[in-house]
Amino acid sequence: MASDPAHRAGAILEVDLAGIAANWRLLARRIEPAGCAAVVKADGYGLGAAEVATTLAEAGCRLFFTATIDEGIILRRILPLPFEIAVLNGALPNCAAEFVEYRLIPVLNDPGQVTDWQQIAARRGRLPAMLHLDTGMARLGLTMREFDRIADHLPEQGAIRWRAVISHLAASLPREAASAICLPASPRRPASFSAVIFTSTSSAPVPRSMVSIRNLATSIRCAKLSISRGESCRFAK
Repeated sequence: MASDPAHRAGAILEVDLAGIAANWRLLARRIEPAGCAAVVKADGYGLGAAEVATTLAEAGCRLFFTATIDEGIILRRILPLPFEIAVLNGALPNCAAEFVEYRLIPVLNDPGQVTDWQQIAARRGRLPAMLHLDTGMARLGLTMREFDRIADHLPEQGAIRWRAVISHLAASLPREAASAICLPASPRRPASFSAVIFTSTSSAPVPRSMVSIRNLATSIRCAKLSISRGESCRFAK
C-alpha cells in the first residue's frame, strides 16, 4: 500500500481557506455597493481552484474568472448556475459550443473575436460577453485605436449581451500622475463604451453594465465610478 504523500514530502504548504474568505469579505465591504469577483486561473494561483472557488462562493462571491476555457469547464462542474464564470483568453476558434453548453462568458480581446462572437450570438441567440481594453499592460485587449474604430458599432450588435468592460491596470500611479483613459461620447456610443477608466478628478455615469478592474480581482457596478490610484477605487451614486 502506498504511503501518504504528506509523509514523504520535504515540506507541506497549508492554505488558509478561512483567511482567503476573510480577505474577500474585506475587499467586498470596501467596494460596496459594487460586487467583488475572484480570479482563480492557474489552479487558483497554485492554491487549488476547486477549494478556493468553493470557499469564496460560500463567502458570497458570484463572479469568477479563469484563463482558459478548460479551466472554465472544470470550474462550472464545481459551481453551477447562477454563478458566473468568465474566460480571460476569450472565445478561441471552434469553442463556441462549449461556451454555450457550460454557460461561460468569453472576454473578447481583439476585433476579430468581437466579430466572430457577434456572428455566433446571432445564430444561437443573445449570448453574453465582456470586452477587454488594453490600457497599458500590453498583454491582451483592444488597443485604444482598435476600440475607437468599432465603438460606434458595438451598440448595434444586439446579439451580444455586453456583460462588462474590463481592463488590466499596468501600474499603480501617484494620484498626481494618473491620467484618464476615456473616449468622447457620440450619439451612437453609450457611456459604457465611452468612459472606461477614470482618475480621481474625473467621473462619468456608468450604466447598468459592469466594469472590472481585473488586476484588483474586483468587479464593480455603480452609478458613477472614480479611480484615484491603481490599487484603490472610489464610488459615488
